[in-house]
Amino acid sequence: MVAGCGDEPAGTTTAGTTAGAAAAVQRNAAGDVPRYTTGQRVVARLGTSFVIVLFEQPSTGYLWDLADGSNGAGIVDPVGNFRGVRVTQENGGGQQVSREFTYVAVKQGQVALRYEYARPWEKAPISTRTFDVTVVR
Repeated sequence: MVAGCGDEPAGTTTAGTTAGAAAAVQRNAAGDVPRYTTGQRVVARLGTSFVIVLFEQPSTGYLWDLADGSNGAGIVDPVGNFRGVRVTQENGGGQQVSREFTYVAVKQGQVALRYEYARPWEKAPISTRTFDVTVVR
């Protein structure tokens, strides 16, 4: 199940529940982890995971990163190393890649996750995306 990808309008998608808290990434009933790409509203059930996917062109020096102060506020926690980031690249040099930020919903509440698209040596980002996350029981 892929939510919010491509040209679909931004909206609300709800992550399902699952048993087996031992797994780092909690999947919904269909076995999928919901993915969000367009700066949309995310509704996740407590204990489930979701992925924020942002596309970048690393050969330009621009990278997506979580903005300072946008740390999940104890509502969601990153999964994996480097704040849950996994970069995927299919064909190599100069092509667009996806940067994936995986989170698990750990506490009921709301938080805004804000990402900036910038070169590490420059102060101002050229783009930002905000995902409003609500964790429910």
